[in-house]
Amino acid sequence: HFGPSHSGSRSLGWRLNLLSCRGPASAMRHRTGLDADAGPDGSPEEHDGQDFPKNRSCGRLSLAVRLSIVFVFVVGCVYHIARVKKLRKGWRIDSQPKFYVYSGNGWIDWMSMRCNGSSLNEVVDPWVGKIPFKHTDDYWFVKAALAHPGRVSNPEDADLFVVPAMLNFALEQMLWRKEQCCVGDICNADLIIHTEMMLAQSPWFKRHGGKDHVIVCSHWACARTGISKHNLDPFKNIQACNTVAFEENSMRGDRCRIATTLVGRGCQDAPSEYGGSATIDRNATVVMVASMHAERSKFQQRRDICKWAEHASHVIGSFTISRCGPGPQCPAVAQARFGFHVRGDTLGSNRLIDYILSGTVPIFTDERQYDILPPFVPWRNMSFLIDASDEDEFVDAIGGIMQRYDAAKAV
Repeated sequence: HFGPSHSGSRSLGWRLNLLSCRGPASAMRHRTGLDADAGPDGSPEEHDGQDFPKNRSCGRLSLAVRLSIVFVFVVGCVYHIARVKKLRKGWRIDSQPKFYVYSGNGWIDWMSMRCNGSSLNEVVDPWVGKIPFKHTDDYWFVKAALAHPGRVSNPEDADLFVVPAMLNFALEQMLWRKEQCCVGDICNADLIIHTEMMLAQSPWFKRHGGKDHVIVCSHWACARTGISKHNLDPFKNIQACNTVAFEENSMRGDRCRIATTLVGRGCQDAPSEYGGSATIDRNATVVMVASMHAERSKFQQRRDICKWAEHASHVIGSFTISRCGPGPQCPAVAQARFGFHVRGDTLGSNRLIDYILSGTVPIFTDERQYDILPPFVPWRNMSFLIDASDEDEFVDAIGGIMQRYDAAKAV
């Protein structure tokens, strides 16, 4: 359940087969070097063309519920692997696997982390922008795990083990923000080092070499080598866990890796002064709120689509544009029936989830974009795919999508 649709009452929900964890054979992995201030392509990370307000507090519990679907799937996937491989004698075949969240005995309390003096609740506020909200799924995952009914207090009763580390926070601070994220006197890179050390000392980790452990490392830097002065590859214990990963679905290294969706923000959840409303009129055809980055070749498709969409508005009489380019996300996203999902530095973008949370139908622009999303969600059944390599094909496809949409609504 990713959140409410534009009606405020319906939701997007799917049945999950927790005994299946197949993904594409090849993973979207990155193996090039990276400067300290760099985004995935070595240049400063883009922030989707939005201006963030200085301060704002709003509810977060619903987001934890939305992210818990990923938590449940990863736990189920890892549990299935463990059962099939019979990691230990007498393995229980329960309908709901039991898991232990590491705490105490030297493990730090990540929920007490502060970044430049601000609490986590302040840092993860979706409308403040102290950290890219799309990379906060480690926070929501840990929060969901701590409150999950499958959590047990005795590790001897556990089938699986959740490592409550917020590696995305640590990596973002090291690479981009240059701020101090600390738990007590342990900060930034040392948080990663401490997690690696605690896993090395854990008898539960050593028992099966991490095959029954789950961690989130879904920041784009997690898929890279040469990160700042540190490199995640030497952290063998962290690498030995099953992960919620960045643009990767695989069984690489005999570990289950499930791609993150990135964390989205719905316009109905936005404070009213930032464009949120319970009743936003959906009076435009398409939208794409995004950075254009004229200096980056990977963003050429975004620039082309905005130009072609403007042309389409003169060719197709009923075709209108809410916004195409940088600017406020809300209410522009929720005012459109369709939203273009276009690659940036990589094939993925958090705008996809922003669309879903705002009740806007995504239009994918590259077949490969489906491969870097969690495989258990029927993305093709809830989106359109168009050819964005040619202007004439693009305009024709838009007209066809509008006809199919109107026909479906008429049924």
